[in-house]
Amino acid sequence: MGFTLKQLRTGEIRTFSTKEVLEMLGDPVNDEIIVHNEVYRISSFVGSDAGDVVMPKLAWSNINFTLSPKVETKNIFPFVLDTDGSNLFFVVNGVLYEYGIDKDYHTDGKFLYWHGGFNLDFNDIIYVKYLELKY
Repeated sequence: MGFTLKQLRTGEIRTFSTKEVLEMLGDPVNDEIIVHNEVYRISSFVGSDAGDVVMPKLAWSNINFTLSPKVETKNIFPFVLDTDGSNLFFVVNGVLYEYGIDKDYHTDGKFLYWHGGFNLDFNDIIYVKYLELKY
């Protein structure tokens, strides 16, 4: 993954690729770098940032949920995101709840399961806020 740095003297932003960093840290003459006491060929580097680097931007996204008047005791919401839940915010009526099987809600990649201390009502305002990478 590439990254950018701001030059101290000129303030110019420069983008560096992973391969460039390997070349700086290793021995470009012998085309090798030592990582954890093992020698590797720098030229064998394969990565998505081998050329021009496109840095992703983090953006907040929301999913709003509406419950039907016939609310089940166990609330399950359709929820397809490639996330482990560490960057999710589950909000009910403006109150943020905790993630985890032993907390208020959890996900399995396909569904979000509510198991807070009360049943959700169809009048509740429910949404999930999460970070996603945008290129």
